[in-house]
Amino acid sequence: MKHRLVLVSALLIAILFAGCAVRTASSPPLTGDDSPEYVQALFEKGEANYRNNLKNKALEYYFLIVERYPQSKQAAPSYYKIGRIHMDKNDYEKAIHYFKLLVSQHPETPYALEAHYQMGVCYYKQRKYDLTLQTLGYYTNVRDAKRLPKARRLMGDAYFKTEKYGDALLAYAAVSASLDRPEQVELLKQTRILVEKHLSTGELLTLIPRMADGPVADFTRYRVGQELMTQGKRADASKVLRDINFSKRKYKFYDKAAKLLEMAESPGVAPSAGIPTGRDEIVMPAAPERSEAKHSIGVLLPLSGKRAVFGREVLHGIMQGVELFGARHGAPFKVVLYDTQGNPEEAVKGVEELSNDPNVMAIIGPLLGNCAPAAAEAAERRRIPLITLTTREKIADGGRWAFRNFLTASLQVKALINYATQYQGAFRFAVLYPDNHQGKLYRDLFAANLDPNRNRLVASVAYGTDETDFRNAIRQLTAAGQFDALFIPDNHRRVALIAPQLVYYGVKDVALLGTNAWNHDELARNAGSYLSKAVIVDGFFARAANPEVTEFVEGYRRTFNDNPTFLSAVGYDTARMLAYILNRAPDMNSREVMRRELLGLQDFPGATGELTMGENRETGRRLYLLRVGETRIEEMF
Repeated sequence: MKHRLVLVSALLIAILFAGCAVRTASSPPLTGDDSPEYVQALFEKGEANYRNNLKNKALEYYFLIVERYPQSKQAAPSYYKIGRIHMDKNDYEKAIHYFKLLVSQHPETPYALEAHYQMGVCYYKQRKYDLTLQTLGYYTNVRDAKRLPKARRLMGDAYFKTEKYGDALLAYAAVSASLDRPEQVELLKQTRILVEKHLSTGELLTLIPRMADGPVADFTRYRVGQELMTQGKRADASKVLRDINFSKRKYKFYDKAAKLLEMAESPGVAPSAGIPTGRDEIVMPAAPERSEAKHSIGVLLPLSGKRAVFGREVLHGIMQGVELFGARHGAPFKVVLYDTQGNPEEAVKGVEELSNDPNVMAIIGPLLGNCAPAAAEAAERRRIPLITLTTREKIADGGRWAFRNFLTASLQVKALINYATQYQGAFRFAVLYPDNHQGKLYRDLFAANLDPNRNRLVASVAYGTDETDFRNAIRQLTAAGQFDALFIPDNHRRVALIAPQLVYYGVKDVALLGTNAWNHDELARNAGSYLSKAVIVDGFFARAANPEVTEFVEGYRRTFNDNPTFLSAVGYDTARMLAYILNRAPDMNSREVMRRELLGLQDFPGATGELTMGENRETGRRLYLLRVGETRIEEMF
């Protein structure tokens, strides 16, 4: 039955004393060879261990170089990496010590300059803000500095911490134009705190002429213009607002500023009448406000039956995305739900019924792979954009109206191979997979995506889906030959059983590659010590250092008192994509226009990454690379 309703560390280091070294079984060899080639080989060994996250091992090589070969060209980068490793361990005092040694012993190298930046970061972490400003002040005045935007942003934060609010605003303005959008959003939020809580209108008026052009300066002008209008100073407000660069309206405050300027220059309007206000100027892209939704978006989800729990996760994300609970503005569309019950026939009926409503501009769903093909065919017949949420391969192939915004097996396999080859130097691969449909799918995709001219698949070995003793499968792998990386497309519970057995049967120095099914903190707690060289890919990570993710996660928890999943995140992003398009084209009058707008979507900031719609109607995104920590999964980069 169909349902329809509307919803608006301790370090292990080889210590050298006067030419004598404390040696361990894993220490680098001391051959007495002083040739440049030998020192370079030592450095490359250290770099390989560093890339593979074996940082204690890398330290042994770096320390050997700086102690035995202090005048070699590898000494400066070795000091730099020693400092960085101590930073990774949160041992900022030791990091600063080695950066200072680098600066004093190799002052003319590029590494010495970058060491100043890293020392500034360390001082900031230690809350030594005056030293932060002193160190980064030197760094930002050197022409060849590579991290100027980050350094100036950090200086702004240090000024803020020391209550030098005017200097903080100037620092933020100097860097804002060079940042990417997520960083700009965070900077603008900090700027709003400055101009609203810490700086008077008079102080801001003296600072504005000294501010570099960009979003921070424009936002400051907007706020000052707003305040001047409330004071009845129309001419002063107009003078400030005219200096805003309206050519690139990335944020809502630009539209509000334009409206404010029009009011300031309209003699018949009272100075304080209808002044644009609100706290939503920053987060979303600029778009006209809407008093009433005249468009609808259909949603096909399993809201009853065995898969209803997954449908509800997506629905909650959609609800958060269109802000049904009154977060900021009302959504630019109504949401019309149709319960597919996980049934392909119901999914087809849902497409047909929703497409009969002329106000429905697009449909989100269906979610399940068994429903997606039939629904896609129905969408082609009805000529309505259908954004599927399914892993089913080739769902968007052919036709014109079926899209996909989801994490597929192909995306994960490509990301893992790219990481293993580019960052770990792997070229010989093996696959250990469960003997079921999904395992075979991943096995075939992995083999198909290896470059036959550069990579070699050494072995593919299956194991029973109920297996707990993997010795035979592991022996088959090792008998086939050496490999650099091992792909295991199984869930985190099975991997926690496999990992210690790999070590026990001699598979130790290989990279382990895992899908999003590994992304569970339970894996770290149960088998983290065996997975130091593992990398996981996923389309969503709730602890990611990304302001879009933070905003979504915090809002979701407040609304639903639960943690969001990838399903809720992808529902959130899909709803916001459509909201953005409809806000940008409020007079949209056809589904063909919606289809073209979807195809033109680029760099949309979402909780699942920056989203760009490809010509194949597949949403592209950069996947999160994760590692297995001691107690939980952690973001790598």
